[in-house]
Amino acid sequence: NPFDTSKQPFRLNQFGGNVGGPIIKNRTFFFANYEGLRQRLSETLRADVPSAAFRARATNPAIQPILAAYPAGNLRTSDADIDRFLADRSNSWTEDSGSLRIDHRFNDNNNLYARFSTDNGVVSSPESAIEGDREDADLQPTHFVIQYQRIFTPTLVNEVKAGINREPLTRYTRGPFKETINISGFTALNDNNLALEMGTSYSLVDNVAITRGRHTIKFGGEIRRIHVNVADPLWANWGVTYPNRTAFLNNAVDSVSVNSEKPVQGTRKWMYMAFLQNDFKITPELTVNLVLRYEFYGVNREVRDRYRVFDAWECKGFCPMGTPWYFADRNNFDPRVGLAWAPKALK
Repeated sequence: NPFDTSKQPFRLNQFGGNVGGPIIKNRTFFFANYEGLRQRLSETLRADVPSAAFRARATNPAIQPILAAYPAGNLRTSDADIDRFLADRSNSWTEDSGSLRIDHRFNDNNNLYARFSTDNGVVSSPESAIEGDREDADLQPTHFVIQYQRIFTPTLVNEVKAGINREPLTRYTRGPFKETINISGFTALNDNNLALEMGTSYSLVDNVAITRGRHTIKFGGEIRRIHVNVADPLWANWGVTYPNRTAFLNNAVDSVSVNSEKPVQGTRKWMYMAFLQNDFKITPELTVNLVLRYEFYGVNREVRDRYRVFDAWECKGFCPMGTPWYFADRNNFDPRVGLAWAPKALK
C-alpha cells in the first residue's frame, strides 16, 4: 500500500488435498476435495483524533465517554485541536472449502452423478485506525446438483439435472457505540450493527441432443426459483452529529438521525429459459450454428406482500398491497448465428 509507513507483514497459507476412487468396481466412484486458506495482511491506517490540548478543555462529563473512545494521537497537525493517530491494523481472511462428487453407472446407457460443495469464509477488516472499529463478514456459499443422463440411441441423448445454490451472508460492523458519532474535524466513530442476507436458487434443467445426418439438434430449458431474504440493518441505526468542535465541548448536538431496523424481508421470483440449436455441417470443413434462446424473468414479490409500489399515474400514489413491482419483459428472444471452419490442413 503506497500509504503504509513501512513494509507491512503479509502471510498467506494455502493447503488442501483431494482423494478419489471406486466405491463399487466399474460402477460407482467418488471424488472429494478440501482447500484451506489463511491470510493476514496489515496496513497503516490514519485517524484524526482530539489533541491533548483539546481534551484539557473538555470539562463536560457527558462527552467524556466519547473522548475516551479516541486513542491519543502520535503525530501533530497544523490544527492545535487535532492530532493524527497512525496504527497498523490487520486484515484477516480465513476460508475452508470442500466438495464431494459421486458418479454411478447403472449400465452403458444410464449414468447419474451428484455433487455437493461448500465454502466457509470469514473476512475481518478494519474500518478505521481506531481499535475495535471493524467489519466481519461471514459467507458460506453452498451448492448441490444431481444429474441423470440417458442414452436412448446413439443419436438421441437426454440429460436432466436439479440443483440448489445457497449463499448466506452475515456482516457485523463493530464500533465503540451503538450510534455513529460525527464531530467536525475528527474521524467518525462508527456504530454496531448487523446485516443478514440469504440467497437461494432452485433449478430444474433438461437438455436433449439429436443427431440426424449432417444436423445435430439440441434443445432444452430451465426453470429457476429465486429466494432472497435480506435484513439491513437488522438493528436501528442511530447517528449523532455535532456541527463543530465548540458545540461538541458544550454537548450541543446539531442533529440526530434514526434509520429504523428492517425485519427480514423475502423476495421471490420465477425465471424461465429455453433454447433451440442446430449445428449444420455444410461440408466436412464448414459448420453453421443456428441458435434461438428465450429468457423470461418474473417479477419480484415480497413473500408477505409487505412492499408497496408508488405509482403517481396508475394508482395516484401508493398502490394496494400485492401490486406487481414492474411490468415483466416478455420479449427476450436472442438469435445467434455462428460459423466454424476447420480446413483440412489444420486437422
